[in-house]
Amino acid sequence: MESRVSYDPSDHFKTITQLHGSVWLKVLPFCLANVVNLYIVSFTKKHILSENTLGISLDDFQSSLSIVIAFLSVTRVTIAFGDYIGHRGAVQSMARACRNLVFHSVAFTRQDMGVRAKQWRLDIARESMALLRLLVTALQFESTGVEARSSAALTSDEKIVMDEYTGDDNERSAYVITMFMQSTISSHPKHLAAKLGDHYVLKLYSFVEDYIKAYNDCYAMLDTGLPFPVIQMTRTMVFLYVATLPWVMYDGVDSDLGFYSAMLYCFFVTYAFVGLEFVSIEMDDPFGDDDNDLNVLSVVEKVFKDIIMCIEDVDGDSNADLLKQYATIVDDIEKSGLQRDNSFSFDTHNGAAATPFLSKATSKRSNLLRKASSRRLPNDSPKNGYQMV
Repeated sequence: MESRVSYDPSDHFKTITQLHGSVWLKVLPFCLANVVNLYIVSFTKKHILSENTLGISLDDFQSSLSIVIAFLSVTRVTIAFGDYIGHRGAVQSMARACRNLVFHSVAFTRQDMGVRAKQWRLDIARESMALLRLLVTALQFESTGVEARSSAALTSDEKIVMDEYTGDDNERSAYVITMFMQSTISSHPKHLAAKLGDHYVLKLYSFVEDYIKAYNDCYAMLDTGLPFPVIQMTRTMVFLYVATLPWVMYDGVDSDLGFYSAMLYCFFVTYAFVGLEFVSIEMDDPFGDDDNDLNVLSVVEKVFKDIIMCIEDVDGDSNADLLKQYATIVDDIEKSGLQRDNSFSFDTHNGAAATPFLSKATSKRSNLLRKASSRRLPNDSPKNGYQMV
């Protein structure tokens, strides 16, 4: 998966000083505040407190606390990084499942060049692309606030079904499209000249199952996460350790040079402990537009190109152009922010006259979509201006 942050690990200086993707700017205020705190402590001990009036040894306190923090911080970062890699693997698995579904559908039926066979392959391709684009919208909900049911990749009928049966439950949105996709696969005897063998059909179903499994794994990690008490305890101990660090650092400083050394030490120890906590926070939610978030859209766009290439190879430019127009219209709506208005779909958007074909065939296979189509107002119907060649 392509990373949003690029760096040259062999260039030590640039790696240390690079700000893009770094937590430096987030941690720097804490580092500077602790250096100022050290100065205040030095002034207080010189002019106000002549001895340790706290009645405890901060050295012993810090030593004991450092053991606890070492365990909690390492555990937190390890679990967060494990989930981060798990999310990355799940996204790649979902992308691979959709790509393989289209590739195998074409491979199993490429000898059938009938109009209905082309339509069936086009439906499989469009639903695979819709499923992936829906994935992007669902996973980025926390960052964008756009619900999955508002995705421009859905037909207006599919949106009606989602409004009624899933509502604002983003996690369940993908199950609606996978259900329609399984319906499309099972309808192949009505579209193909010869019925596919059972082992071929089961193979196609297995790709849908692979997608659902990876999707469930992804949401399981998102929904579970690290238990709140662990996060609360880790953050409390980190900030307690950092806050008491200046009091410990000043003990034993007997010269200006020693004081400046203590300032540097305090600065970088604060950077280390607070920085680790911010790194964990970055990895806790890997979906969005932050520098270190997973670039899910980039993965989806590459799969789109592969799907279009595959359809063009078997069915020519006409169907490939339909999918290109579909991807372009969806992208335009998403970038403009119009998808926030749930009434916008690729098949009702201005200039979408070339795409109604993509949304007609599926509704004939689903009672839910037929009901949704009957509930749409006549002036909401997609414009009809394209006939497949």
